[in-house]
Amino acid sequence: MSVTQSGNATHDATCLASEVTRQAADNAARLTFIAGGTSAAYQAALDANAAADFRRRIASCLANGLQPGVFQEGLHRLTGSYS
Repeated sequence: MSVTQSGNATHDATCLASEVTRQAADNAARLTFIAGGTSAAYQAALDANAAADFRRRIASCLANGLQPGVFQEGLHRLTGSYS
């Protein structure tokens, strides 16, 4: 599990909740794949889950006065977009 330690308790809690949400969505995608889904659909779901996680973390940074650069870079590498 990824743990964010920014020193801002609200942001850290939001990031933890986002990580839990991402992992649950990844598990649902895995179960769909095991049940006969395609590997392309599985990868697309994992990418969408990760992008949503990055977006939630970026929003939390902005709401809590923190720099979102590291999460924006992750999102950019994954999707080609910073938002």
